[in-house]
Amino acid sequence: MSFLASILLPALVSTAHATTTDVVGSDQTYNNNGGMLKVVSLDVAFAVEVQELRFAVYNYGSSGVPTLVLYKLNGDTFELVESVPATDLPTEAEGWATAAGVHWLLEPGATYAMGAYMPETWYYYYTDHSNNTSFGRVTGGYRYTADAAPPTFQADLEQYVYYMEIDSVDADVDDDGVIATTYGGLDCDDNDPNVGEASEEIPYDGIDQDCSGADLTDVDGDGQDAVEAGGPDCNDQDTSVAAGGIEVCGDGIDQDCDGSDLECGSGDNGGNGGNGGNGGTDGTTDDTGGNGGNGGTNGGALDVSPASCGCATSAGSDAAIGLGAVVGFLALRRRRDA
Repeated sequence: MSFLASILLPALVSTAHATTTDVVGSDQTYNNNGGMLKVVSLDVAFAVEVQELRFAVYNYGSSGVPTLVLYKLNGDTFELVESVPATDLPTEAEGWATAAGVHWLLEPGATYAMGAYMPETWYYYYTDHSNNTSFGRVTGGYRYTADAAPPTFQADLEQYVYYMEIDSVDADVDDDGVIATTYGGLDCDDNDPNVGEASEEIPYDGIDQDCSGADLTDVDGDGQDAVEAGGPDCNDQDTSVAAGGIEVCGDGIDQDCDGSDLECGSGDNGGNGGNGGNGGTDGTTDDTGGNGGNGGTNGGALDVSPASCGCATSAGSDAAIGLGAVVGFLALRRRRDA
């Protein structure tokens, strides 16, 4: 057929990490068995995103629209991932049922079924062998009778596949096993195999190895960036050390990151207490002694010894005060008797 002569392309020589078009099926054989789901099973070797699928068809006057489909194998059941109405359809002619602008992510190690649901009076092209695709291995084809694309299906493996072209791009260019964020994965730099969700983060190097959103600049988690990253934390391995921390003198550690440890100095001596007030001079009334002065600051101890404040603080001093009172009384009496 002229259609197949024009669209029959050899399978491209594919390399990993390259945008490619894969051709599945290559024989000029067709069948008008419409009203059926027709898919090819693919074992996926490494992650790709399918961006366009073209399914070779012939329209024999049908008004129905084929639906292009993607299924994923779960156990022994294929489950529908996505279906889209086909575009670029021929009218009573040969051509393609096309799904353009799709974003079908195929994960490595999984098995998918890809193809079309064909309404009545649509013809499809098929072959009894296939070309291996660059991203996976073709394992066979399925036919499943239904009124529409079913949500799930279980089917026996057929001995032929359908003629399709699959445009895909590599979703894991650096081959580190992590899909790029561009395609919904967790690898924020798909050109570096040392960068990905499971990679070990190296602090202060300006690279976000674990794709957390930023480089690691606060290892001890005290809320301050390390000096190596332009922050104020002079020891990013110790949560008790940071700018504004509580300094402990004489321990050899600069807890507040001011550049040195705090030395422990002795306090100044306290000032002498003030002299007590002088006693009364008229022999009748004792003036109250003055208050002692305040002790010095900076750790000096307040001196409250008897020599300092002139206060009676012992039995001997009490006796002296009593004797003085008797002498004063006798002197006053002599003056009165005179």
